[in-house]
Amino acid sequence: MDEFVPEDIAALIASIEAKQDSDFQARKRAEEAEVARLRKIDDLRQSRREELVAACLAIDAWVRRFEETAAPSIWRLNGGAGIVIFSARFQRGEPMPNDAHASAKLLLGPPGKKAAQRLVYDEQYATSNGTSVHPLPLLSVMYLWQKTHPDFVLRCAAHLSGPDAWKHVRAELERLCPK
Repeated sequence: MDEFVPEDIAALIASIEAKQDSDFQARKRAEEAEVARLRKIDDLRQSRREELVAACLAIDAWVRRFEETAAPSIWRLNGGAGIVIFSARFQRGEPMPNDAHASAKLLLGPPGKKAAQRLVYDEQYATSNGTSVHPLPLLSVMYLWQKTHPDFVLRCAAHLSGPDAWKHVRAELERLCPK
């Protein structure tokens, strides 16, 4: 710097600039890592596209059948609140170990709800600042394979075609059942 600026001031300015540059570089690396992570998930999605579309068709068939049979009674009984039809351990769109404090749910709402509340992928996980909640409204079940991790879609389809398909519905009804 110029002779006019005292050395300690010049050193402080240089220190602050170095810290800001370091922070910028760290943010840039984090952003690049996030783009790479999301690109990997998207590549996986594309490579498994046929399998995922078939899984979404199976999920959609279950949802439609549910809506034609039990759903009207359930919406009446729970006041039109949404109901979980599947949940699994996912955080930031990726599968997590079972001991992780993370949860992703597929929620189904009644026909009277806004489109953004009819079908929602809802992710919650613990952060250093508390709980992070990330609802992702889906316009239809077919968006599930494009917006969520392939493992979530495949696990959901397997769940809904298996013996535990009604697990979450049963839990909701038991919660509402008078004791």
